Formats: sequence, C-alpha cells, structure tokens
Amino acid sequence: MTGSGYLPSTLTRDDGSERLLALYPISGTVIKRHKKVKGDFNAFDPEWEQYSELLQQERMADSMRYRRQCVLLYMTQGGMCAHCGCALTEKTG
Repeated sequence: MTGSGYLPSTLTRDDGSERLLALYPISGTVIKRHKKVKGDFNAFDPEWEQYSELLQQERMADSMRYRRQCVLLYMTQGGMCAHCGCALTEKTG
C-alpha cells in the first residue's frame, strides 16, 4: 500500500482482534453536481412529463441499481420490446 495514496488504519472488533483497513484520501472522491432544473418545472403537471422523465433518466444513468434493473428487465423480456416485440439494441433503445 505504500506509495499508492491509501492510508493504512486498523479496526478493532468486539472480540479484540484487529483488521487492517485501507482508507483512501478524500481528494479521490468525485464531486457530482445535479443538473439545474427549470424554474417553471412542476412534476405534477402533465405538460412537464417529458422533461421530468428526461431528468430522471439522466440522474439514474450512473446508478448501479438502475443498471441492474435494466439488465434484469432485458433478460426477463428475452431482449425484446414488451410493447412491439422488436429486438432491443443500442439503436432502438
């Protein structure tokens, strides 16, 4: 761990045993900013539904839970669209 930027630390368990941990420096944490939302936006107004869905997609794109959900949905549907039955690809969405 020497020279890798990780700081060694120990954790003492309830039974008295110790375990070596590697703490990463705070400078390695990425600061992620949210997209600014339009001032007139109302999530309950049907006129803003498409904008609301776009915001939700952008926020969920980096989420591991969302990726897992997409993969499970794709697998359960056999790679086919539930609405029209066409194959799902990068191009067709």
